[in-house]
Amino acid sequence: MDPHTRRAIDIEPEERKPVNNTVGDLGASWRYVAEPGNWDTAVAMNNPGQSGDPESPFYENLFLPWTRDETFPLLFDRAQITENAALRIRLEPAG
Repeated sequence: MDPHTRRAIDIEPEERKPVNNTVGDLGASWRYVAEPGNWDTAVAMNNPGQSGDPESPFYENLFLPWTRDETFPLLFDRAQITENAALRIRLEPAG
């Protein structure tokens, strides 16, 4: 891999607090907690972020919260999704 690409995709290391009495940097990269019938209370975490594009602001925006065992609301209500959306991507087939 060329150095420019390596720098673009690297995320600086960060120490994690102990998880389940285990010290280290290991932990689930994707997790969510949801209660069927009460979906609006669901929370999630996706490390290091939602995007695979290193140029996106969402590439590593969840890394530090992940190291602190934080979560974010996993929205299901359409109005909440619309109100909290940072952007909308519309994909259409070519032709």
